Amino acid sequence: MEEKLEFARRKIGIEYQLKEKQLETLKKLWDKRDCICVLPTGYGKSIIYQLLPWFLQGERERPGIVIVVAPLSSIIIDQVAFLASKGIKALSLNFEGTGCRSTDEEADVSKLITKDMQCIIDGDVEILYSHPEAIFTKKIGRILRSSIYQKSVCCITIDEVHMIEEWGEEFRPNLRNSVNLPVCFLLQHTYLLQLPLQTLQ
Repeated sequence: MEEKLEFARRKIGIEYQLKEKQLETLKKLWDKRDCICVLPTGYGKSIIYQLLPWFLQGERERPGIVIVVAPLSSIIIDQVAFLASKGIKALSLNFEGTGCRSTDEEADVSKLITKDMQCIIDGDVEILYSHPEAIFTKKIGRILRSSIYQKSVCCITIDEVHMIEEWGEEFRPNLRNSVNLPVCFLLQHTYLLQLPLQTLQ
């Protein structure tokens, strides 16, 4: 585990020592345990899942794929830009407009936008960020059920889920529904949540 962690740290350019709870979470993920990660703002939760394509690479020739479901465009844009500056293949999926539509019938799927759809289809991505509304469209569902993703996804992370508690259950229904995503992967992959436990109840 230590060797893989050091390899992952070098890959994303981390020179400082990881904190206790970051290491504790990584150990549980290494042991293929599902995790709920509740840590203070600024603690470095994002670093945990950004390490995972290489930390959990295992015997694969290529790094795994981490899917990050996040409701806030600003966070997605900032993190994709940061990772791209490190040479990491980070891509994003979102909807034009508010991004608050909840079904294919309500959403104009032609407005599902990304600059790199072919890379996403081919699995040529290491960290894939998505609005919750985008990831539940039929188009993306077909991609996620492809053999490329079934073999390569090593973690599904749902970020900023505390917003459900703050804004109520009607806020972005697909954010709450994201807890069902592992079913798409036959429960064979690691799953990292960043929210209080009662949000799932």
